[in-house]
Amino acid sequence: IVVFGSVIGQIPITVKALFQVDGDFKKFGESGLNSFADIGIDKNLYLFLILLSFIVPLVIFYFVVKAMHKKKFTWIVTSRKKIDWKRFFFGVAVWGIVTVGVIGYDIFASPENYVWNFKPIPFFTLCFVAILFIPLQTSLEEFLFRGYYMQALGMLAKNKWFPLIIMSLVFGLLHGANPEIEKLGYIALLLSLIHI
Repeated sequence: IVVFGSVIGQIPITVKALFQVDGDFKKFGESGLNSFADIGIDKNLYLFLILLSFIVPLVIFYFVVKAMHKKKFTWIVTSRKKIDWKRFFFGVAVWGIVTVGVIGYDIFASPENYVWNFKPIPFFTLCFVAILFIPLQTSLEEFLFRGYYMQALGMLAKNKWFPLIIMSLVFGLLHGANPEIEKLGYIALLLSLIHI
């Protein structure tokens, strides 16, 4: 059901790509191999349309948990009665500080790798899309893999360690085809993704 939701979510980027290539199906097919990133779609619009393919299945997943499993959505998120928001915001703060620290250090150590090109409208559009929609995309992945599938593996294996290790490996390995792997390398990418 969630995969079907993903297909529905991909309709807008597909339609936009068809218009972008003026209905040229050969160019459309070639560009599809590159996720339509090479046909001149505005970068912020492109990011939004790509993220939409995750947002639709997230909404569908929410209703599947409620209707099919007759569970509260917090069942996917935590084994506690309610979400521990203090713990959530503590984690966000820690990763925010680490990210700012690493990027700040890199700017200081290698300023030649950075170019100042601030343009307010594209910047704030990107901020809006990134802050609002990227967390929804990452949440779908986490809810589906670390919540839903991990609980299913735990019920089958009847222990906590097997699903934790297997799902962490699967989750990390699924990201092995991401484009940033060329820059980071397999070891760095897998260390950042296979987190237990």
